[in-house]
Amino acid sequence: MRVIRTFNFRRNLWAVLPRAELPYTSSGYYECVAHIEAFNNRLRRLGVLLFIYVRPLTLLSMARWETRSKPEYWMVPKPLADVSIEQTAGRKFTFYGYQFEVPWTDVKQEKHLKSIELVYFSNDFFIRLHDPAQSVNQLKLLTRGGTDDEAGLKNNFGEEATRSNYALRSKILNLTPRDLQLSFSREKMVSSSILLMLKPMSTGTPKGRLYSFRTEWLRGFQQGDPTRDKTVTIEAFDSHDHEIELSIGRAMGATQDVTQSEVNRIIYSLRPTLEGQTE
Repeated sequence: MRVIRTFNFRRNLWAVLPRAELPYTSSGYYECVAHIEAFNNRLRRLGVLLFIYVRPLTLLSMARWETRSKPEYWMVPKPLADVSIEQTAGRKFTFYGYQFEVPWTDVKQEKHLKSIELVYFSNDFFIRLHDPAQSVNQLKLLTRGGTDDEAGLKNNFGEEATRSNYALRSKILNLTPRDLQLSFSREKMVSSSILLMLKPMSTGTPKGRLYSFRTEWLRGFQQGDPTRDKTVTIEAFDSHDHEIELSIGRAMGATQDVTQSEVNRIIYSLRPTLEGQTE
């Protein structure tokens, strides 16, 4: 049976290192030992760092690889350039504690579903409003474990991004693969990678761009360009951080596109009713 003998570092130091490189003094010997042990300590620290960072690095690398060639990850909201408002005769609607105007008057059909209001017009345009009470409160969902989850969320995603649902959505929509940096802390590597991977859930796949807007009553985002997308989606947040999702589009058979000024008529008239402002 072969016996494997353990290596005694100090006893065999002179055997493993060239003698020409070592000073022939006892002080030189101990100095050399100290340098090598310091080097070993650095290696151990590096091993600890690799253990700590390997998963965040893997997640970040995976996120960059998965998103690098997909256009939806590179789009970020730009302020609306066209803020003109269509001034033709219109009609006012009130649903779920919010009111708004549309620049069309001839209603062909209305559908009142469980949590959706649908209105079709004779020009084959339509609007669709989701019940704000059914919207997912992302911050509440992420912190349902209580104060510990809330503290962890703020630590990972940042104080500003977790201030409101609007701030969190803004953080997600403004991230791109370019923002994933190896110089980040491990917490930021993980949080940025996760938020970027969530981006398609917030944007869908519009052919046009993403836009941001702010009105007297609301702030939010417009997904899509009405000249390029059949449906444009408005995601707005009121002063109480309630989310309102409203879509404007053209149905099958429409002979013209919705214009941005028509969309703006809806955006800039959308507001809580007097009753809704107190909720």
